[in-house]
Amino acid sequence: MLFNGESGTTKKTANIREDRTTPLLELRNICFMGTSGLSGSGTALMVSTGAKTYMSTMFSTIGKNKQPDTFGKSVRNISYWLIAWCLCGVAGIYRYWPSKQRKMESNMVFLGILTFYDPPKSSAKEAFRRLAEKGVEAKVLTGDSLSLAIRVCKEVGIRTTYASTGPDLELLDPSTFHETVQRATVFARLTPTQKLRVVQSLQTAGDHVVGFLGDGVNDSPAMDAADVGISVDSGVSVAKDLADIILLEKDLNVLVSGVERGTITYGNTMKYIKLSVVANVGSIVSLLIAVVLLGYEPLTARQLVVQNFLYNVGQIPIPWDTVEEDYAKFPQRRSSKSIPMLMLWNGPVCSMFDIGCLVFFWCYYEVYHPSSGDKLYHSGWFVEGLLMQTLIIHMIRTEKIPFIQEVASWPVICSTVLISAVGIALPFTPIWKDFVLDVPPEIPMIMNILE
Repeated sequence: MLFNGESGTTKKTANIREDRTTPLLELRNICFMGTSGLSGSGTALMVSTGAKTYMSTMFSTIGKNKQPDTFGKSVRNISYWLIAWCLCGVAGIYRYWPSKQRKMESNMVFLGILTFYDPPKSSAKEAFRRLAEKGVEAKVLTGDSLSLAIRVCKEVGIRTTYASTGPDLELLDPSTFHETVQRATVFARLTPTQKLRVVQSLQTAGDHVVGFLGDGVNDSPAMDAADVGISVDSGVSVAKDLADIILLEKDLNVLVSGVERGTITYGNTMKYIKLSVVANVGSIVSLLIAVVLLGYEPLTARQLVVQNFLYNVGQIPIPWDTVEEDYAKFPQRRSSKSIPMLMLWNGPVCSMFDIGCLVFFWCYYEVYHPSSGDKLYHSGWFVEGLLMQTLIIHMIRTEKIPFIQEVASWPVICSTVLISAVGIALPFTPIWKDFVLDVPPEIPMIMNILE
């Protein structure tokens, strides 16, 4: 971060007639923020903190009207020493000025450097290792010095082979800039605008899905542009308002759990979409072929509604299903191209089972004419279609051989058994005769369907 902290209001006293918090620069380029107060005499006081690299261009005196050159070298040496010990230094400045004067960001008085030590958490290294195993690359974007950024990255296990700074990025042409962003893992001394450019470069030139974790005002532009903005509960209000995710626990392993859960959720969502598409396409093709060959509807409207309802109930446990280990290793990219190909290939394949059942009924039960037992055929087709659709769940959910190489979770298996049992028993109940107005299938017909 370039600015460590959030602006606040001054404490109201007897000679203060107005309190206000004033950002001194445009939000996208802000390097410090200050608090100003207007006294009754018309004199204003502004106190500000920010990164010393940028603050040093704004103060003209140090302490009691001492010129910066008097001990500027000592101040720089102290800053280098702080960086070497992984300490963060925040400069403080102030100024009195007439209330009518609007240009405030110059001729300020340097107060000193506030030093903070914020070591990485012990769990951070393990979290970054687990993220790398799942194909999530970590890049550090900070307004601090390059030495400090590299030292912290080494402590948490982030590669520091390639690093760059904000001033160096400003000198690059667009193509070289994109190449540097793809290669480097550490970016130091960045302004908010440069953080935004890095995020946009990763999205466009690199075609990456970018998540940005930040907690300060300077992180807001990049967080807003990222595909997933992440902040912490202790972050500033602007960052939390722009964030898609707010971490309530101070542990980066929460991100690892989020990636894992997100991959499983996406995989199960795609299962449901594929199951719905394949089953519906297969049913439509089967019904059209059966109508052409038989000359009458193979299923009544009520039977079709009941069959579809039972099939949808059987898909309720899908969110609790497991995904293959290879699938869960890396985050998956959404691809709309796979759905049409799956529909065109698996839809007709599923219809082959219905057509095979149709041919069997045609030859064995001679149901090629309405007068030869269409109601019996309706019930048999209903049972066969429902069993076929429930088995599709296990065929589509994995690329391996179902029940042998890959077994579904117990909620999905229980749902399959329950829906299949209900589908077989339903035609033999009084509800079937009263509601569907059909005769139940013969027991040998059920056995032949199961075979």
